[in-house]
Amino acid sequence: MNNTLINIILNISMLVMLATLLVNIPFFQKIILHEGNLTFTEQSLLGIIMGGCCIFSNYVGIQINAAVLNSRVIGALGASLLGGPVSGIIAAILGITHRYYLEAHGITTMACCAATLTESLIGIAVWRYFTVRNKRYESLFLFILTALCEMMHMGMVLLLSNPRNEAFEIVETIAVPMILFNALGMVLFFSVFRNVYKLQDKQLSQKMLLAFEIVEKSLPHLEKTLKGCENFQKVIDIIMNQYKCEGAAIVNKNSYLGKSSLFDGREWKENLPHIIGLTMDKRMARIWDKNSDDYMLAAAREDVFYDLLQKNVAITAPLIVSEDIWGCIIMLVRRREYNPQVELSFIIGISNLISTQLAMAQFKRQKKLLRKAEFQALQSQINPHFLFNALNTISCFCREKPERARELIINLTTYFRNCLQDVSSMVTVREELQHIKAYLELEKARFEERLQIIIEVDDACNHDIIPNLILQPLVENAVKHGAIVMEQGIIQIHIYRMEEKKLCLEVWDNGPGFPENVIASLKTRSKKYSGIGIWNVNERLISIYGEGAQLEIENKNRSTLVKMRLPQ
Repeated sequence: MNNTLINIILNISMLVMLATLLVNIPFFQKIILHEGNLTFTEQSLLGIIMGGCCIFSNYVGIQINAAVLNSRVIGALGASLLGGPVSGIIAAILGITHRYYLEAHGITTMACCAATLTESLIGIAVWRYFTVRNKRYESLFLFILTALCEMMHMGMVLLLSNPRNEAFEIVETIAVPMILFNALGMVLFFSVFRNVYKLQDKQLSQKMLLAFEIVEKSLPHLEKTLKGCENFQKVIDIIMNQYKCEGAAIVNKNSYLGKSSLFDGREWKENLPHIIGLTMDKRMARIWDKNSDDYMLAAAREDVFYDLLQKNVAITAPLIVSEDIWGCIIMLVRRREYNPQVELSFIIGISNLISTQLAMAQFKRQKKLLRKAEFQALQSQINPHFLFNALNTISCFCREKPERARELIINLTTYFRNCLQDVSSMVTVREELQHIKAYLELEKARFEERLQIIIEVDDACNHDIIPNLILQPLVENAVKHGAIVMEQGIIQIHIYRMEEKKLCLEVWDNGPGFPENVIASLKTRSKKYSGIGIWNVNERLISIYGEGAQLEIENKNRSTLVKMRLPQ
């Protein structure tokens, strides 16, 4: 009996040592740490590995009479608990086949084969229960589960083995050591795997510290990213230097903002690369492998990143600023070296920190633009030339049309009151229109029949919120550079709701239209002209609502339409 105990302890110790060797294999670590269901290939490989444990157990098992005292249950049951149905069945088949091969007509052969298959099926049921509830196996649970499986094994030996008296002697000899030590062995076997989780937690903490260190070094450049792409390139250089990955890049919807040398020559004209486009559409980080189903579809379309994924794995994460998809960060790591959960957590941390800094930079820019717009409005509206023209126009009406002069004085008062009061960042459509109407009345009195004003506003829009001073620069521009240039100038303002819950503000004039270089400059956001009114409006819209709210300008039939679409 003492030799039996020593041998079974030695047997289990060798299995634990085997588990220790396995967890140091990157592939096996990925299987243990895999979030969600494993792929068929991963389950199959895990089943073969654990089936090898069953075979190993058969070889090193202890021969007692016509039975083999072994720890095969750890391989069959463990495969199901770790990988699920495919792993469990493959491990059971390998274990059963080898057990039958060792002694096809042995007293306990059929019972052992049936028990191994049943243990695998029990493990599959337990795996499904724990996977659905996203739970981990506790040591006490593993001990009890394995003990019950071995009790069932002993019961099958008694029921399926002949002669019964020999079967009873075998069970009497091996039952207690197999039940207790295999249950203990299963606990030890899985405790080795728990070290992988501890190692992952340690790696995660180290990577998050590294992420903070990278962002800290990148802060001076992130604050200046709105000024030029060279600042994004400096951020990429810091990532490459600190993280030492194979490649990294930051892209927006059109092109690279910064990239490592690995991405040189991989440009796109129309459609975004598949892994970037899907990351932005789904608004979530993910890992891309050349064998993943999503990427295999992309490969058929000659994706520009296809060759990069032959030896590397790509990890992508969206950059979200003010709930708007601003861009994407992509990193490449060697397939044999990466830890899925650690790498994914790292890039999510980096993308969140960069997104936060971009949001702060845009907020500061928005405040600066607002202050500039306020200053410009006050400067132009209290302009002595404008005031002289307004007063001169009013004086002309004082003798012949005193009532009209009185109306114009009220408009001028309203106009300056709105200019000089405290400016808030957002106002209602009604408040913005009040200011615009006062301005237009003064201009209409000055140009009389040469200027025609049409204002159409849906009643439902009056209380909608828009940025302060966002519409007035467009109206002033339409008057000064559009309508009054013509013999008969027309200004039309139209505000209405669109079906997709957007507020549309349109300013139309029959003037000569915007120069093409101004329109191109607004689209590319590269300031190459002297005016700042339209530029500030465009930048404020993008800063507040995202790139989808960019000004739309149409020159057609000797007229100009400027349109804004603002989410509500």
